[in-house]
Amino acid sequence: MKELEELRQVMIKTHFKTRKKEMIIVTITLIILSILYSLGLGYYLWKYEHITNLFEFNGIGDLFDVTKIYIHTLTPIVFSAILLFFLYRDRHYRVKDYYQYRKQYKELIYKKVLSDIFQEVELFPRQGLPRSKVKNSMIVEMGESFYSTDYHKGIYKGVSFEGSDVTTQHEVDLEHTSAYVNDFFGQVYIFEFNKRFSGTLIVTENNILYNKKPKDYLEMEDQEFNRSFTVSTNDKHLAYYILTPTFMNKLKAIKKEVEGKISFSFIDNKLNIAIYNNKDIFECDPFNDIDEEIAKTSKEISVITQIIDTLDLDNDIFK
Repeated sequence: MKELEELRQVMIKTHFKTRKKEMIIVTITLIILSILYSLGLGYYLWKYEHITNLFEFNGIGDLFDVTKIYIHTLTPIVFSAILLFFLYRDRHYRVKDYYQYRKQYKELIYKKVLSDIFQEVELFPRQGLPRSKVKNSMIVEMGESFYSTDYHKGIYKGVSFEGSDVTTQHEVDLEHTSAYVNDFFGQVYIFEFNKRFSGTLIVTENNILYNKKPKDYLEMEDQEFNRSFTVSTNDKHLAYYILTPTFMNKLKAIKKEVEGKISFSFIDNKLNIAIYNNKDIFECDPFNDIDEEIAKTSKEISVITQIIDTLDLDNDIFK
């Protein structure tokens, strides 16, 4: 903890020292360019347009011309302001030791947080759930590209789990270029389920995977549940076996607690959960206090214990 804080302070000091030099150099450069641009524009207007005084004009035509002149003059100034804004906004820009800090932070989280909560816990920052497992969960739109990091697994109250950050994207064509758009950005978890079954049951929060009701859609008796989730299954008996009124209430409770959109699938005696929250877990901001970052990460991983506790996955009476 002490070594991590010392590294954080060095990073911040180096960052702001470098940033100050960069801002001074960029500001002076842009001011010089703006002055040269304005002088060049003024010379052009004097020599070729015969305009000597921008504050004297006659009629709407002259007013329009002068307005255009001011717009051209202000262009480099506005551009400079925008550029400076983005330079200042990117706080991790050229932070020399950021990746080393992030590595040490995750080691600290493993020792200080994960190991205190879970048994047989492991954390592999550079690995993730394989694409095949995420695809087989049937609750993540796979897109064209796939990224998975921060793989972690362990046991809580006798229930084994594994999960990681997952990002899937697809490419879209723009007018003169192309860009990648997220289909999914969040976490995927796989839990050992406490009921044995065959078949497939998918419960997705509305408007995630389906724009309209799927062919194997099943409407439940709980209308509040139907307003929140879309249920699809290849076995209605399986749906009624798992989605009891009590269990549906628990899924609704989890939905209220979890930040982001959430979906569930029950496949091969496993409970898969996808949380679309547009963020990675275990990430840190070196400009924030370490204790604050640890508290934030602890809250993010508490979703694992919430799911196991709320759904009573440690209740093995059905096994």
